[in-house]
Amino acid sequence: VEKMKEIAKVKTKEEKKKLESE
Repeated sequence: VEKMKEIAKVKTKEEKKKLESE
């Protein structure tokens, strides 16, 4: 469960970065 939370956090961060760069 902890791992999934970590992955979700990283995914959210990556998506935010993508949105900001566009």
